Order: sequence, then C-alpha cells, then structure tokens
Amino acid sequence: MSKSKMQRIELGTFYDVDLYCPFCGQRVVSNGADGSEPGWTPCPHTVFTASDEGFDYRSNEFNAFFGLSDDDDVDVEELGFDHIDAMTDAFEAVDGVKFAQYVPAPGGLGGYVGFAPKYDE
Repeated sequence: MSKSKMQRIELGTFYDVDLYCPFCGQRVVSNGADGSEPGWTPCPHTVFTASDEGFDYRSNEFNAFFGLSDDDDVDVEELGFDHIDAMTDAFEAVDGVKFAQYVPAPGGLGGYVGFAPKYDE
C-alpha cells in the first residue's frame, strides 16, 4: 500500500454541514443545528481537525509524519507552509480524505478535517 497526499473535498456553499467519518460513520463535526453542542469529536479514523486559527486535534500518525510531539504548538511557517490548509494538504495516507470547509466572505474562515482508514482494526 503506497501513501499519497490526501484526497480533497471542498465545501463552500454548504460549509456549515455536519461531517461524518467516511470509514465508520461517526459524526466528527457538529454545527449544532440539531440542538447538540457545536464542535469536533474525533473518531479513530480522524487524522486532524483544524481551522485557520490552529489545530483542535492531531493524531499520533499526523504528529509522526511532521515530527511533532503531542505537546508541540504548531508554527506552520517554521515547518515551511504558508498556512494550515497547505500543511494538512501535505499529509500522506493510504486512501485518506480531507474535507475543507470555507466560510464565504466576509467571514473567510476555513475548517479542515482529515480521515484515514485503519488497516489494523
């Protein structure tokens, strides 16, 4: 199995939909429309959750790929990237997929969630 950059799905018009893991079906991103608390809840297949403001969650695989520890604050520019979107695009996984959600102007904030299957389950 060869790793490659994650497949990318961009959501601009429907940027505020809940996101579910494509491998196990768990809701990972909730917009709170159903009365639940808005936010992120990683499943075992979640590689990262982030926004343009920083990371909310990074898996061990993600940290190992970039040489980070769990305690590291990530300075994406020190790692050679212009922004978190570019850094998360660079992560490599077998059959991985990244959802990029962009709030249109004037908000302009991006949210990023990456998933990868686990072959040892």
